[in-house]
Amino acid sequence: QKLLMPKTGVILVCGPTGSGKTTYINGILRGQATRKDGQHILVFGAPLEQDLNIIPDRTGLIAQSEIGPGTYGGNLADWMRAVRNALRRHPTVVYFTEARDALSIEGVLLIAQSGHATYTTTHTASTHMAINRLGDNFQGADRVRVMKGYLENTRGIVHQRLLKTPSGIGRSPVRAWVTLTQDMRTKLIRESNLDALPSMIKQFTEQEGRGLWDDAQEQYKAGKISDDEMDSLRDELATEEF
Repeated sequence: QKLLMPKTGVILVCGPTGSGKTTYINGILRGQATRKDGQHILVFGAPLEQDLNIIPDRTGLIAQSEIGPGTYGGNLADWMRAVRNALRRHPTVVYFTEARDALSIEGVLLIAQSGHATYTTTHTASTHMAINRLGDNFQGADRVRVMKGYLENTRGIVHQRLLKTPSGIGRSPVRAWVTLTQDMRTKLIRESNLDALPSMIKQFTEQEGRGLWDDAQEQYKAGKISDDEMDSLRDELATEEF
């Protein structure tokens, strides 16, 4: 919980399509919305998937805006308008539902750099590929600038999968996570070229956080994951490349 509720900076939640990233962040936002000190939470999505105002026992305000052409029901035309809109409204927490293109990736970074707790999702296969995946939307000096900006501002990365249960009914979430402390962020920026980031973040995840295989083994021993899912995950991680 301490990792997931920073005062400032970015929390990245990553995973494949359909892995429950949005539901997971909505759970985090429920925690933010029911804190004793009321939070002002802004949500920007394309599209919005759930109405967070149904959260019971809220102590703060939640405002949600959809990104897209007004003719299709959108409240704001694009992600950069969302950034300007957010900064005028004095939020404490901002959630961009997905960092999926240059504009949304830049938007998340600008919000975080302005001193807000910022959440977003992205599609990656691990914690250690998340920042490089965001940087791949840019070239040259912009790629370096964006990746270093995320290194300076990211407070934590969570990767989630949903794996089949032994009965085949329902799914069990399996997660890897890493907290990026100030010392770790400084080390990543100073001692690593950008293409070497994945191996260093993977090392931090395994030594200081929680590896995906470790979490999967715990769930498997508790009878929550099927044998074939464990075999598939083992094969995948054995052939993982950076």
